[in-house]
Parts: sequence; structure tokens; C-alpha cells
Amino acid sequence: DHNSVDQSECGICATEGMITLNFRYVMSQVEVVLSTSAEESSDHVNIDANTVVEIVNVANEGYVKLGDREVVPSSTKVTYTLNVVTGSGNELKRHSAIVPQDLSFTTAGVSTNARFKITVTNTDGTKDVYYADIKPIKKTDSSDPVAPDGKWESGVHYVYNLKLTKTEIKVSATITDWTTVDASDDVWM
Repeated sequence: DHNSVDQSECGICATEGMITLNFRYVMSQVEVVLSTSAEESSDHVNIDANTVVEIVNVANEGYVKLGDREVVPSSTKVTYTLNVVTGSGNELKRHSAIVPQDLSFTTAGVSTNARFKITVTNTDGTKDVYYADIKPIKKTDSSDPVAPDGKWESGVHYVYNLKLTKTEIKVSATITDWTTVDASDDVWM
């Protein structure tokens, strides 16, 4: 029961004034910054632009409820590879928009936990794999978890700093704002 209308002739609510459109981020941003000990150190790890950072046991799809904008992630858990950040000086950063979701965790090191998986390819072609459970990660210089409700929230930018050595991973994290961009443009409907 809908009649088509030519908007150029019979536009609904036509106005010559500006209309402001505000957008809300539905996804979470997850950024990983890799580091290691000094190159001459015995526990130095050869991380570079080819180091792969994945998030294991997370949903990579879902839907948004129109009424309250709640994100409902898929129940299917997958491994998601974070994108390499391009540009000079960014070789050790990975970044992606992720579906907001609960971070699964039972006890430390369990394979069903939501966790980071870092795969480092050594100069001789062998690979070393590191894991870090995500939910227990604390904010930098704090005893508070970076995801206080045990989940990634819509519109939040999580920055995880992972320092790899031959024997361990040291992890800290911060929460920062998304980069907000103001723009204007004429749009004809």
C-alpha cells in the first residue's frame, strides 16, 4: 500500500535550511600495539609487519535492533584477523571494527576463551604462537578491567598494548574515544 512519489517534484518535508545528521558508532574498535624487548636482548622477539594478530572465539557478525540499537552478536564463534595499520611507523599496530559482544572466559589459558593469538614468523621460517586471554586484561596503571562489564561495548575504542618476549606476554590496555570527524555537504533527495 505505497504510492511512488517523485521527490524532485513532490518532496516530503522540503526545507531550504540545513538538517544535522548525527551518527552513532555501533561497532567496537579494537587496536593492538605490539612491542618487544631491545633487539640485542636475549628475550627479543622478531615482530614485524608480517606478524599476524587474531582474536579467537569471537563473533564476527550480528544484527542491530532498531528500537534500542542493541547489538546482538551471532552465536557462532570464529577467529578474526585484525588489519595491519598502514603508513610509516605503524608496522606494529593492528586495528579493526569488531561486533560488540561478551568476552568468553572460564579460567586462564582455556582454549574456549576470547583471546588474542599472535603468530610470529622467525627468520628461519619457524613460527612462535602467543595467546592472551582478553577479559581479564586490566587498564594501564589500574586494577580495573578494560572491559568492566566483561564485554566490548558499542562506540568504544579499546587499545591493547602487548609486549612479547621469549617467555611471556605483558598486556595492558586503555579506552580512548573514536576519532570524531565533522563534515558538511549538500545532499539532494
